[in-house]
Amino acid sequence: MSVPLTSPEFDPSIYKSIRETLEEARRKTRIAVNEAIVIAYWEIGRQIVEAQGERAEYGKRLMKYLSGRLTEEFGKGFTERNLQAIRQFYLAFRIPHALRAQLIWTHYRLIIRLADEKKRHFYMNEAANEGWSSRQLERQIHSSYYEHCVPNCSKPRERSLWENGRMPCTTPNANVPPRNPETARYAIRFSPDPTRSSCRTPLRSRGVPPPDRRTGRA
Repeated sequence: MSVPLTSPEFDPSIYKSIRETLEEARRKTRIAVNEAIVIAYWEIGRQIVEAQGERAEYGKRLMKYLSGRLTEEFGKGFTERNLQAIRQFYLAFRIPHALRAQLIWTHYRLIIRLADEKKRHFYMNEAANEGWSSRQLERQIHSSYYEHCVPNCSKPRERSLWENGRMPCTTPNANVPPRNPETARYAIRFSPDPTRSSCRTPLRSRGVPPPDRRTGRA
């Protein structure tokens, strides 16, 4: 027996409210699961690094052994290449408290490829603060977003704030597309001191067009 989608007998706001409750629960579940996976991978990376030590050849055999056992029990996702990425993740972010809960593993897979530690932290914080999807993050990296945003800071403290995501790359713009709704709600925005404007000069005034936040292109 089919149920009518609408009926004058019932207040439509009841269904809408219940639906929103379920959607919110699903969203929170996705976020919690993604965060748990990231933390688990960090812990796995730590254990691999500590078990391997300085023994390179032993490390290769260990990766092959772990890949086989984990794949047999937990399925896909534990190839030797993926385990190497998990190991690199721990080496790139030794302090777990520095990780951003808004990002998922695909974000970090892109970030750990960067050799420069400052760039890693910059892109991590920008992606979290601006709600970038992993595809948007990849585009921003390929468009040299970090290099375009490098300010001519005269004060070391200001530059440190900017590089660690505590100072925006550009001044707020009403025409900027909305952030990713999946992560924007959890983004933390820091309001810099307006008297310290040396790091907040819009890119256009420096002759560099800012990348589009939706497409990642200049």
